[in-house]
Amino acid sequence: MLYELRVRLQRQLSSLSQEKGVTLIELVVAVGLAIAIASATALTITTIFRFTRPVEAQAIAAHQVQNAGSWLTRDILMSKVELGDGNPVLVTLTQPQSGTEDVTIVYKKVPVSGGSYQLVREKDTGEGMVIAENVDIAVEQCADGSGTPSFAITIVSQPQAAGAKEVKRYYQVTPRLPQD
Repeated sequence: MLYELRVRLQRQLSSLSQEKGVTLIELVVAVGLAIAIASATALTITTIFRFTRPVEAQAIAAHQVQNAGSWLTRDILMSKVELGDGNPVLVTLTQPQSGTEDVTIVYKKVPVSGGSYQLVREKDTGEGMVIAENVDIAVEQCADGSGTPSFAITIVSQPQAAGAKEVKRYYQVTPRLPQD
């Protein structure tokens, strides 16, 4: 009996070793699995790219708004403030310097394509730089209750990607220097 089992096993092993290649069914199953995996991978990658653009645009917009607010509040705190008409001058700031002439800083709202604006900061020395892009900014004078003039700054982003939400920040700043 043991001998018969050993002979049968040897015959089956020898017949398996003589078979070469794959059957058509095995090939169809393998190709089907490969197509299913490739489709799932492509769908995942497409979804990731579709949701990444608006999120990235919103992060950039938030950074632009935060940058504009930081520069404006820092300069208003240390200056005598004169509001402009907003077209293009938002605000003119005069910073007294000890031993030298006062420094004048002008913030301008410069229109760009698509109805949005750049916030540009220019010194009287001729230095200028873009502080923020694709934003709309308003600076208004208000009272803080103590009779000291303060300034309300509203900054709204205008994201450039479809699906991205605008970012809006409000700042209220009271200058440290007495306002004439």
